Amino acid sequence: MLRRIAYTAALFLTLASGAALAAGGFKDHGVVLPSGAVRIAPDRFRLPDSWETALRFYRVTYRPSRYPRTFVVDQPGIRAIHVWDPNRKAAWEGFNLYELGGEVRLFVLVRQKK
Repeated sequence: MLRRIAYTAALFLTLASGAALAAGGFKDHGVVLPSGAVRIAPDRFRLPDSWETALRFYRVTYRPSRYPRTFVVDQPGIRAIHVWDPNRKAAWEGFNLYELGGEVRLFVLVRQKK
């Protein structure tokens, strides 16, 4: 009985992580990017969707209760939010999601190795 519960839990976790990746296109330093994201520079990406769609994607992929976030800028024409990863062992420290001139972009902040 205990094996069956462990197997079911492992299967659920595998499917859940697979669903998150299926919704996203690929990863950069462990940060899931939505399908259609285009690399424009090292650790910088242009996202295909609107600001609201990108916020929804990252709210589901990185729950605010686990991944704290702050609004960096909220002015006409410019919106930005910073999401950080509290896991000190992760390859990424955080990322900035921003919209400027109608384009939504993401910048991954890579954790510096000590």
